[in-house]
Amino acid sequence: MRYCVVVLLLLLAACNKPDPNPELKDPIYQDLQKRIKEMDGQIVEEGKTLEEHKSALAKVLPQTGQNKYAQKRVFDSENRLEHLKQLKRYLEISTESRKMKDTMDYTRALNKGEPWPDPTEFKDYMDRRKGDVIPRAWSYKARVEELKDQNPAPKPSGGGR
Repeated sequence: MRYCVVVLLLLLAACNKPDPNPELKDPIYQDLQKRIKEMDGQIVEEGKTLEEHKSALAKVLPQTGQNKYAQKRVFDSENRLEHLKQLKRYLEISTESRKMKDTMDYTRALNKGEPWPDPTEFKDYMDRRKGDVIPRAWSYKARVEELKDQNPAPKPSGGGR
């Protein structure tokens, strides 16, 4: 009888139980979570900056020319804050979508006996992330400086004609 109980326990322990939270193993999901936390910090920072600009606007004397610049700083700060909030909302939606996708992909991989998460998917994700931070405006001056760093100009020889 004891032998049967031990064998039964070993069989139960050897079963491959599905992970209830597979998204915690997904590096893309983890990166999205990290970016949301970074966004929270940036939103708080920009909120403080906006308050500083608003208080500076309240202290500006009218008809001195400083009012225009103070209003522009407030306007720009409000726009940056709104942009950060929208980006955070986008990341939250992406995270929820990724969580659902992870659950489906994990179940499919578990049933087929395939490894999960797919490392090539994370590599592709990081390549896309690199593309997000590259400036979209092409600068002639930046390109010339880059080429100067790669190929320094030859020094003229001391000989004359």
